[in-house]
Amino acid sequence: MGIWGQTMRIYDEYLNKESAAYVESTGHSDSLIVVFSPINLPRGKFGLSRFFKKRIENILFINSPGNQWFQRDIEGINNLITSIVCEKRIETIFYYGASMGAYGALLFSSLRKDGPCLAYGPNIILGEIGSHSSRYNIDFDEKYTDITSYFSKSEFRSTVIFGAYDLVDFYYFRYTKRRLDKLNITDNNIDLHLMDSCHNVHQHLYNLGEVNKLLGDFISSKPVKNIISYPIKGEEIEMEKLSNYDIWKQFLSNVLAPDFEFFFHDIGDYFYFARIMFEKGDYSSAANSLTTAIDVISNCEVKKALPLGYRGKFYFLRAQSLRKNGDSMAMRDYQACLEMNYKTDACVRYLGQ
Repeated sequence: MGIWGQTMRIYDEYLNKESAAYVESTGHSDSLIVVFSPINLPRGKFGLSRFFKKRIENILFINSPGNQWFQRDIEGINNLITSIVCEKRIETIFYYGASMGAYGALLFSSLRKDGPCLAYGPNIILGEIGSHSSRYNIDFDEKYTDITSYFSKSEFRSTVIFGAYDLVDFYYFRYTKRRLDKLNITDNNIDLHLMDSCHNVHQHLYNLGEVNKLLGDFISSKPVKNIISYPIKGEEIEMEKLSNYDIWKQFLSNVLAPDFEFFFHDIGDYFYFARIMFEKGDYSSAANSLTTAIDVISNCEVKKALPLGYRGKFYFLRAQSLRKNGDSMAMRDYQACLEMNYKTDACVRYLGQ
């Protein structure tokens, strides 16, 4: 139960393979927030639970152990939500999640059409090359692979937020925007934001002290503001970012042409380029690209607030690149990773050599 103690009731018996827990409001609220967990949480654990500890609304936490993107019991989850809404006489309902949880929030908000969602970094198309959902052995239900299939005009205003540094998320942003245009769905129904951030944009905004404000606006039906708007815009820039994603997909599929052209607009682009260069054995180009990105992060207060797990990737890959080149400065970066609690076992091993 953790921080919730006896106030949390486990609802696993209502589901097949997923996991759920309900926390009843202490303030006699008739609102319910359904919070879907991100990846890598075991049964009985629920993501973002600490963040919601001080909320007065009723909270229903739902997790998908084994990172199955809530595919194993869609009907059961839907029935559980309906049961709680009826039993607790819920009048207003909200859906909330980040990453895998964002997919869940967006899916059930779209399916049920009884409340808006606030989704941070959802996988729009399950199994898309390079996406988080493509990394796991998931038996996708084809009906729910492309979540935009369930988008429609609604009386509720949902908000979907993507981080531009992640090429897959940028692709999802662009794809979703085009789908909404095709379906003639306006910002009054689904409001898209592209933020100057990584995939874990929820943690980034939390580090900046903005998540509570955004949630408050969302619950109050106010427009959610784009706190850290991606500064680089325009059709040409978007096409170059999409070109980078195509290159990344080719790289992951082992069909990358030797004369590819990469475009640089943000620190994410520098990281992807470095990954490709590292695998091609050009460790100097990889290290130089990462140094450029690390310098940008170090000189920007907003980027310094990026999640440690994201910043650590730059230092660890640079350390690996420098080590391959026999550069003793690799030890400095391994030490920095230790301080960020990133890949600690590997860093200790390399520092001990």
